[in-house]
Amino acid sequence: MRPTLDQTFLRMAQVLAARAACNKRQVGCIITDVDNQVVGTGYNGRARGAGNCEGCDVCTNGCEGVHAEINALLQAGNRGVRMYQTHAPCWHCLKSILNSGIGVVYYLDASTLELESATLAAKVGLHLRHVNL
Repeated sequence: MRPTLDQTFLRMAQVLAARAACNKRQVGCIITDVDNQVVGTGYNGRARGAGNCEGCDVCTNGCEGVHAEINALLQAGNRGVRMYQTHAPCWHCLKSILNSGIGVVYYLDASTLELESATLAAKVGLHLRHVNL
C-alpha cells in the first residue's frame, strides 16, 4: 500500500533521527511548505563545532545539545507550515515553532509530550497530532 505524505514525512524524520549524536534521545524533524516540499530538516546534537556526544558526560552537567526542531527551523526560515517529528516537541521548542508560523505538528512518540506544551498549543491554536505508523 502506498504511504500517505504524512506517513512518508514521519518515516523521513525517523531516518534523520538515526543521525542524532545525542546519547540520551535521538530525534528527527522534517518541515514542509504549503506545496509539501521539504524546506527544513534536523536532528538533535551538540552545537556546531562542539563535537559529538559519544563518550561525553555533558548531559549530567547540563545539555549542550540543539534540538532537532530548532535545527530544522533554522533551515526552513519562515517557509514551513507543517512539522513532522519522531517525538512530541518540548515546551521550549514549541515556543519557537509557534513563532515560526507552523500550523500543525505531527509526531510519533507521545511519551515526550509535556503538559505545558499541550496547554500552550491548545491556547494558541497549534494542532499537535499524534500519529501511529
